[in-house]
Amino acid sequence: PEKPQPSRSSKPNWKVDPFLAWIKSISQKAWRLGKIISMDEQTCGFQGCHQCKLRITYKREGDGFQCDALCDNGYTFTFYFQHEPPPEKYTELGLSPL
Repeated sequence: PEKPQPSRSSKPNWKVDPFLAWIKSISQKAWRLGKIISMDEQTCGFQGCHQCKLRITYKREGDGFQCDALCDNGYTFTFYFQHEPPPEKYTELGLSPL
């Protein structure tokens, strides 16, 4: 049976969402955050065709997807892709969607 595809505006990464969720859960269990953390922009290089791929000329990785990452001492604790809608659990609390 064919699996229904969600719209790209609501779930642009629907094919790899289970994998990304697994990476997020493992990276959060493997590290204890310190007192000094930082938010940074990271690029995941990508050479295929996708409407959310950005043309990035100022980074060595080249074209790809950009994400906002919560980091501690060089370790990526968690990440949120910029082309995805922000998590509702944070926007309902009145927090900024970055």
